[in-house]
Amino acid sequence: MDYVDPSRENFARFKALARDTPIHLLNQIRYRDKAVYPEGHPAAGLGWSGEQAFAEYFRLVVPRIEALGGGLVWNASFECMMTGPAEPEWDRIFATNLFGPAALTNALLPAMRARGQGRIVVVSSTGAVRGMPLASIYSASKAGAERWAESLAAEVAPYGLGVTILLADTYSTEITGDGTPVYRDDAGPYGPQHPKIEKRGRAAVRVANPPERFARSLARALERDRRPIVHRGAGLDAKIFRMVGRVMPSIAMHHMVRIGLGQPRFGALRAHR
Repeated sequence: MDYVDPSRENFARFKALARDTPIHLLNQIRYRDKAVYPEGHPAAGLGWSGEQAFAEYFRLVVPRIEALGGGLVWNASFECMMTGPAEPEWDRIFATNLFGPAALTNALLPAMRARGQGRIVVVSSTGAVRGMPLASIYSASKAGAERWAESLAAEVAPYGLGVTILLADTYSTEITGDGTPVYRDDAGPYGPQHPKIEKRGRAAVRVANPPERFARSLARALERDRRPIVHRGAGLDAKIFRMVGRVMPSIAMHHMVRIGLGQPRFGALRAHR
């Protein structure tokens, strides 16, 4: 589906935002095999692919955005979507956790290769080790980021560059607070599973580590890691979870996560449809 004009509801939400609210342009980066231009357009008939057309668009538009004081960002929290689908959960989360880091890394790699040294740190989470219930999109995006980082490590190692995958524990930051968007439908078929998992999550936040501890773990990774690929846990729980994930059978991990997050046993919701 094409999204060209904002809906009346989305435009009203946009107008209601504070005047100093930043405006973000999120490109989903899905290319056509062949770019389509209207007749008479300067690029019509050039035979560009969608990727070539996007590169040209980027070349022309970015200087104009910067001249107006704007910039290019990857943002994890949107207040409203003015032009586009109202709930693009997959696009938002993957853009933040996978496409954004990959795009930034690709932009920096030429200089890093020329220098012949450097380290790329990719922040992961327990959802990459084991998919978490009611967090399937987030878990998939983090697992994708880990596999991308492992592939990247093999590609850049010959140039003297290394990659560290830093599995984060729970830290007391804005992303663990109430300001983070939560995609849930209490009236849907998975509604009964939300209350307990939310309660367990809030309990975890209350005992979360201060962010300064993560900063120290990040600094250690940058200072000490020398191998082409390093998997490192930031926090005791993260270290234990990664170790357990390597040795515990899949069905045992399934039940450990289920019980830990207060989820129903197999078949318990058959009557709830």
